[in-house]
Amino acid sequence: MGATGSVMAGTLVDEAAKPADGSDVAEDPIAEVVRLRALIKEAHKSAADAEGEAPATVATSEEEPGTVAVPPVPPAQPAQPAQLVPDAYVSASEILRCVHSKEKACVDVVGEALARIAATSEINACIEVLADSALAKAAEVDAKIAAGEALGQLEGLPILIKCNIDGPPGSLTSASTHALAEWRPQTNAPCVAKLLEAGAIPIAKTNMPQLAVGVNAMSPLYGRTLNPHNLTVNAGASSSGTAAAIAAGIASCGLGSDTGGSLRIPASCCGIVGVRPSRGRWPSGGVVPCSSLRDTVGPMGSCVADAALLDSVVSGEEVVTKPDSLSGVKIAIPQDWISAMCPNGQSQAATKALEAAKVAFEAAGAEVLVVDGMNTVRQTTKDQWVMPVLPAVYEDCHADLTAYLEGCGEGRPVATVEDVLAAMPDEQRVKYVGLYGLKEEGDAEKIKVKIEKRDEAVANMEAAYREWFASNGVSAMILPAFANEPTTIDIEGEAGKNFMNEFLFSFHMNECRVPSMAIPIKSVKFPESGVPTSILMYGVEDRPLYGLALALEASLTA
Repeated sequence: MGATGSVMAGTLVDEAAKPADGSDVAEDPIAEVVRLRALIKEAHKSAADAEGEAPATVATSEEEPGTVAVPPVPPAQPAQPAQLVPDAYVSASEILRCVHSKEKACVDVVGEALARIAATSEINACIEVLADSALAKAAEVDAKIAAGEALGQLEGLPILIKCNIDGPPGSLTSASTHALAEWRPQTNAPCVAKLLEAGAIPIAKTNMPQLAVGVNAMSPLYGRTLNPHNLTVNAGASSSGTAAAIAAGIASCGLGSDTGGSLRIPASCCGIVGVRPSRGRWPSGGVVPCSSLRDTVGPMGSCVADAALLDSVVSGEEVVTKPDSLSGVKIAIPQDWISAMCPNGQSQAATKALEAAKVAFEAAGAEVLVVDGMNTVRQTTKDQWVMPVLPAVYEDCHADLTAYLEGCGEGRPVATVEDVLAAMPDEQRVKYVGLYGLKEEGDAEKIKVKIEKRDEAVANMEAAYREWFASNGVSAMILPAFANEPTTIDIEGEAGKNFMNEFLFSFHMNECRVPSMAIPIKSVKFPESGVPTSILMYGVEDRPLYGLALALEASLTA
């Protein structure tokens, strides 16, 4: 267990150390907080008695009241190991129904989420637990409900936020890099602001690889996020903390970001839903960037409806609902792309997952066709790829990160990208200089020409993509998320294996403004790891793709 594990396990200990009469809580009413703390104190005392130990204590952050900082104090071990994956998930809509109907107090919902963080601390998914602010907000929600006041669309819903996204104010936006290790902006990213305005309650910031660049779940600051389905296999790429936390039942939904697969790959590793919105659908401000050419924030959830709910709030559109029928809808399987990327074939589990999705779509009334041509589409920009296995065209990550730092104002922890690189240990810096180093220094015209050529190629690829859908009359295409089992962690050549398996169908076409998502096929598991399989679904427009995903999910569980 990494140092972060002590944060989560210590959260309830910290609550137990506070006044049982709730006198430290300014907001009214405090009755629910009093009751919750009494329960926590009693539960902690029982656990300590069972182990014959005195209750432990946990340090809190001096920088921001209401957050729990990473302490060196190891937590007391639970008497019995926790079940890391719940038997069933509670959806966001069900949580909101229970809270808004007074069936369950919001402070109890938040308290259970905090307890779940502690119980599953082994997975190291949450790097900062926002216990105090979450409980205080929950008490406010209960007061609003008791007073009969109007409620927001997400009023009382616990959510998770990846630690490269600003917000809530005063919480860490470290992006897992040394130079930003203590960066606590006092502002919200626009996407977070929309969720908070709707009443969502952030309960934790989640773990990630450094600067969202990585093919697995390793952070140089906090250690590796582990997969709750199987601690020995990859939990995914840069949004692995949010994915693992949702899979562990900590919250029903949360935020991640995706540059080359980082919403969909962790979702597929952890058996949840991850959606890459069309780039530009979600606002990009207030996020430590990797590449503005590909970056987007997006939702993750225990089910499609959870992700669709967050998308509705951020986009300002009505929540997408499941269509009554898929009659007349055509779904494509791009076999030429699959065959090109899997010359040695796929595992039986991957094949079965795709077949299960096909059968479910057909049961819902859709026609599923094998359609070639997508492999040609994905190679539209091939003349600009860095190498045959790395479909990436020219980008200027230095300029993107510079823009974020300058936007942080005078209080920013470092002034330049060079400061960010200099703060890294030598063995890490060499991996990032090529990506974030100043491009073509002193030659603005050369940069301009490269970007113009890039933008033309990307426009051609997106046009070819949309034409493929239109000419074949299809609404979506489906393919396996992975060809084989998720990669085992800490093996020789792990990073290469991650890229050639987990990234196989997610790394392409992220320059295009089109949506895609990962959907678990829970009836089919990889036999060695026991991790649920997933499929990827690509579309042209966001709302229709959500509708198809809702129909698929309903058919899969019928």
